[in-house]
Amino acid sequence: MRIEKDNEALVRFRRSRPDHAQKREGWHVSDLTGVCLRRTMFRMVLGENPPGKGTVLRWDLGLEWEDMIKPIPDDGTPGVVVGPRDDVVGTLDWWDPVGVPGEAKLTWKSANTPPEEFWWWHVQHKAYMHLTGTTWGILAVLYINGHYSKVPEGSPYGPMEPVAEVYRVFHTKQEIRDNWATLLGNKVTIEDGLERKTTPPGAMLKGICGGCPYQDKLWGTEELGRRGMGFKTFPCDGLAKAFRDGAVQGITR
Repeated sequence: MRIEKDNEALVRFRRSRPDHAQKREGWHVSDLTGVCLRRTMFRMVLGENPPGKGTVLRWDLGLEWEDMIKPIPDDGTPGVVVGPRDDVVGTLDWWDPVGVPGEAKLTWKSANTPPEEFWWWHVQHKAYMHLTGTTWGILAVLYINGHYSKVPEGSPYGPMEPVAEVYRVFHTKQEIRDNWATLLGNKVTIEDGLERKTTPPGAMLKGICGGCPYQDKLWGTEELGRRGMGFKTFPCDGLAKAFRDGAVQGITR
């Protein structure tokens, strides 16, 4: 027997290839969720940057889960663009036949994690509700690692067996309005930063720096980065300083 690696096949067969970065025009909900406003600003200044192979593989898994769970549109469109409102658009994973926005999410977190804790999902989902005039939506979650070692009593699943859950998520009109106001505030923060050469705070979601599509530009700028320094210093601090100093120039909206 002889076995040879052919990892190039991963690129040939992938739906979202590392060299095909998504290109957007105008403002998108995902730019403004607050997970990392710096990433949005760097994309505007430096242009699109292909994500790493590991990130693309995670995207592929998410896309496959989305295809498994969503109704298939007649025209084969991969997403449903809604808006604009206040110059912001969103892309639903699907518009559910019951008349609400549907979102598919895949996570490595334990299925024991309360769905309320995924705040960044709900920021996005509430924005889609605002854009579609609804107050609830469907959230389909694949917990790829299942329950880890803590299996609820009576559960038919093993500790590392994937678990799928579908939730109906309801929000009040006030919650949806407040969420939209926060997104518009983030938009103003980025616009002011571009004009004044200032950068917003770093990522609000622990661990997101490792999946940043700009990390090849970022890690070399601040060697200490997040190594042993908790959550106070980010690997992109050096690039942020270069932007403030006028050393980084490029595309803006």
